[in-house]
Amino acid sequence: MRRIVYIAFVILGVCFYGSACAQNQASQRDSLQIPSKPADSWFGQDKAKHFLLSAVITGAVSYQAKYQHDWSLKNSQYLGAGVSFSLGLAKECRDRHRPNGYFSWKDLVFDVLGVAVGIGVFSQW
Repeated sequence: MRRIVYIAFVILGVCFYGSACAQNQASQRDSLQIPSKPADSWFGQDKAKHFLLSAVITGAVSYQAKYQHDWSLKNSQYLGAGVSFSLGLAKECRDRHRPNGYFSWKDLVFDVLGVAVGIGVFSQW
């Protein structure tokens, strides 16, 4: 059951990303107006927020699953990572549909790093 929940979160995130990006690409082709992408540096306040929030969400969900719902350590970490990464992916897809917004792979890299740190810290509890 726990693996099914984790797999469902991952599939939902992938499907949401695929459909949202396909719709955006189609609308850009139709309008023939490609918005200019602002400079996206590797370091900044936005990247720190992505990193910290992903680490906190991963740790909090993992902790809740392990100690409140008696999941195994491994499965609770899978759930925390899946929830955190899916939220980060959904946020980037939402940003792409905002006026002057864009999908930032760099933000997603910091989300993944935050997930890794969240799992590492949680495994020490």
